[in-house]
Amino acid sequence: MLTAAVCALLLVVAWSASVVVLWVSQVSAAQNAADLAALAGAGAQAGGADACAAASGAADRNGTRLLECRLLGDEWSFVVEVRVGRELRPRFPGAPKDIAREASAGTLQ
Repeated sequence: MLTAAVCALLLVVAWSASVVVLWVSQVSAAQNAADLAALAGAGAQAGGADACAAASGAADRNGTRLLECRLLGDEWSFVVEVRVGRELRPRFPGAPKDIAREASAGTLQ
């Protein structure tokens, strides 16, 4: 009986640790997507295109959605600030359902 209880406890601990590792990797992926979206927006702005449209496309391609996009400055000196979000899986009652990350890129000093 004690062996079964210890095995069950170890299984729960291992499963919980794997969920935490999975969540951390999803947060990291969301931050990477935010960085890439900001860089895509800044590149588009430097080329004369719509920065927020480029940022939205980059966010979509990286498994996130663009929540907010702001362009600060003018056409020569600017910063593109983006905020992206994604659903956090697996879901548990009381745990966060979504995560959001922010990034910025541009030439403004």
